[in-house]
Amino acid sequence: MIHGHNGKLEVTIERETLDDTGFVIDFGDLKKEINEISDYLDHKLLLKFEDDANKKILEVVPKDWIVWFDRNPTAENIADYIITVLKTKIVCDKIIVKLWETDNSFVTIEIDNKE
Repeated sequence: MIHGHNGKLEVTIERETLDDTGFVIDFGDLKKEINEISDYLDHKLLLKFEDDANKKILEVVPKDWIVWFDRNPTAENIADYIITVLKTKIVCDKIIVKLWETDNSFVTIEIDNKE
């Protein structure tokens, strides 16, 4: 059954030292990266590609409405996707992603991102 969620995302970036301009990260840069991820996922069907039933959706839904995951698009896997994208784009020591699926249910994923 297709259903949707309104999510809330919190991203924490940590660094042991400030960059050359005195920032942990420029909030404008962080916002740009998060907005790109949000624009990619927002108002889309998040589906597991290997599920044959999901492949039939292509017959009735435009391809650009779908984001395919290689695993079930649970809150945990969506948060993991977000952190995986961010770690390739942001210079920092640690990234923490907290994704709320409801007002009372959330997941937190944390990675060390030291080079």
